Amino acid sequence: MLMLLLTCLSPASAASDPTKEDVVYAPLDADGRSGEVYVVNIFPGGVVTDYGDYTSVRMMNTEDAVSYGNGLVSFVGADSRVYYQGNMAHAELPWLFEVTWRLNGQPVEAAQMAGASGAMELHLTTRRNPACDGDFFDTHALQITASLDTEKCRNITCEGATQANVGSMRQLSWIVLPGTEAEITLTADVADFEMPTLSMAGVRMQLDPGEEVIADVLELADGLEELSSHNEELTDGATQLVQAAFDTANAELQASRADFERLGITLNDLTMENYDEEITRLQNEPLDKVDDYVLRQADAQLRAQVNRAAEEMVRTEVEKAAREQVEQEVRKAAEQQVREAVTAEARKQVEEAVRNPTGENIDALVKAQMQTDEVQAMIDANVAAHSVLPTLPPLFSPPTENDTTTFTDLFSLLIRSASAEEGATPDRIEAEVASRMASQEVQQQIDALTEAAMVSDTTQALINAQVTSSMQSHEVQALIDAQVAAQVADPDNRAQAEAVAREEVRRQVEAVAREQVRSAIVARLSTMRDDEVDALVDQQMQSATVQQMIEDEVAVQMATAQVQAMIDAEVENQMASEAVQALIDEECVKQMASDEVQRQISSEMENYRNSAAYLNQVSDALEANGENGEAYQALLTLRETLDDVMRFYDGLIEYTDGVGEAAEGVSSAREEVRAMLGDEDGQPRETLSFASEKNGAVKSVQFVFATPAIEKDDEPAAEQDEPADGTLVDKLLRLLR
Repeated sequence: MLMLLLTCLSPASAASDPTKEDVVYAPLDADGRSGEVYVVNIFPGGVVTDYGDYTSVRMMNTEDAVSYGNGLVSFVGADSRVYYQGNMAHAELPWLFEVTWRLNGQPVEAAQMAGASGAMELHLTTRRNPACDGDFFDTHALQITASLDTEKCRNITCEGATQANVGSMRQLSWIVLPGTEAEITLTADVADFEMPTLSMAGVRMQLDPGEEVIADVLELADGLEELSSHNEELTDGATQLVQAAFDTANAELQASRADFERLGITLNDLTMENYDEEITRLQNEPLDKVDDYVLRQADAQLRAQVNRAAEEMVRTEVEKAAREQVEQEVRKAAEQQVREAVTAEARKQVEEAVRNPTGENIDALVKAQMQTDEVQAMIDANVAAHSVLPTLPPLFSPPTENDTTTFTDLFSLLIRSASAEEGATPDRIEAEVASRMASQEVQQQIDALTEAAMVSDTTQALINAQVTSSMQSHEVQALIDAQVAAQVADPDNRAQAEAVAREEVRRQVEAVAREQVRSAIVARLSTMRDDEVDALVDQQMQSATVQQMIEDEVAVQMATAQVQAMIDAEVENQMASEAVQALIDEECVKQMASDEVQRQISSEMENYRNSAAYLNQVSDALEANGENGEAYQALLTLRETLDDVMRFYDGLIEYTDGVGEAAEGVSSAREEVRAMLGDEDGQPRETLSFASEKNGAVKSVQFVFATPAIEKDDEPAAEQDEPADGTLVDKLLRLLR
């Protein structure tokens, strides 16, 4: 809030005050193609508002808070000179570079030149990038610098280059004027070839490219003066880069602070003065303490591994038990739903059968009623109350007013719960009567009535009378005349008469029973009430037949693929629910804390500690944390990287000193060159920011390009997440990412 308030009250943007400086860093690959681009923005301090399309920003020489959003950077710089770095999201540079190599006349890759011997040819092309906005290509000159080791390179030729010897190194410089494309060729005979990075620096020149009167010496003077004027910036930038490298190294070490502290090792910040001594200490002290540390770490990892295995086993068992319980509950609920549906459908069918009975339904109702104690008692009473005649008079006379129990009443009981069927026809009733008459229950009742009638005095008297009547017939009389004595004495005559009488009695009983059943069914079909229907339905639903039918149908439905799929789906839903998972988690925690599981874990720990695999793992860990280990080798790599950074820094200081000395040598031409600076009106041309057009005029824009160095690997590098080899610039750029 304070920064925002200060920004609103007193903005010091690059657009209103051209004191900002842009230093654009663009590392190139071995072929000259650019990759990431970042800008070091330099301000005199105070309240700063700046613009740029960045993926990220960071302060470089202060810890001031920086705000960035929607292309706007703002901060309050506490120092008199502040730097912040912005990594550009997308940048088109003013120049396109192409670097090619030949060895003994054959094209080769840059990597193949490391350690090579033979005739070397380097070809560098610079061209305008049409995709770049702004006039940087037309206003900035390129200074291209290459260095060759004269002990490895002989017969060096480089047309148009300025050469200088620095120790055993031959420095070659080319100046490419603004608005100019160039092709540079460097040849030499090489042995075990290596070469430091090939660098290009783009600096502002305000010479009019069309002014033909400007001599080459003045062009060189202009370039040297421009470079000399930026010596302080370059040295400041180099200092910031070196400090950034040490900051990155310290950050990497801080990430491992806990590991060092577990070993009892103090971690100090690395500086340009102490880094060699400090890294040596960090290499030596862990070797004395690594044994106990490795054993503790191995034991901790072993315990974690055993605990994970135990947790997986416990969870598997708990989930299995939970699934069985859930499946049981789901199946029970599903069976209840199926039972309710089947019962409802069965009741619907029973009620339909009661309200619209078929012959089969009526048979079932009569059969059920015939088995009741009440009906059996009434049948017995009716048999006892009536006499049966085999001939002439009806077997059952119409009931009198004093009769309390009649056959009509009896068969009314048989179909008491039957319902009337709309549209019942005499044929259907006749069929029902025939069906009932053929049933075992009715036949048993008829047999009982017949037996009772046959033993009655009346029947016996009629039998005797029938025998007497038969005896008086002409046929019998004729027989009597022939065999009177034999026939009278033969008992078979009575037996035959009784059999005939029994047949007649049965016929008459069945006929009367049939009529009575028919009459009762017809009467009840038309008079049955809703409550009687419900009562009969309830009775039929409780019958063993219906209940068995329901059970059978439930079993069939439960065995269908559809119901099983529904059960399985519901089980999976329940298992995936938060409630069930919470119960499983709770049970797992409980089981893991149990004495039994803890005893198993302890037992497994002892078994693993004595195993060859564990002992080999400990041995490998001791080896990995020794001098051949990754940590030790990482410290060696860190030292080499920081050594490269320091060599870069020292070399840059020497370079800027050389540029300053060269600029002093052409001081007599400066005034004449300055007189040629400016636009048509003699005013200096406005320099625009490379980071964003919104920044307006800036003090200067400088470009720094560098290709990877050509270096051979003496030993294979250890496998790392990022390559440890590469040029000094590569290592520096990786530290700054």
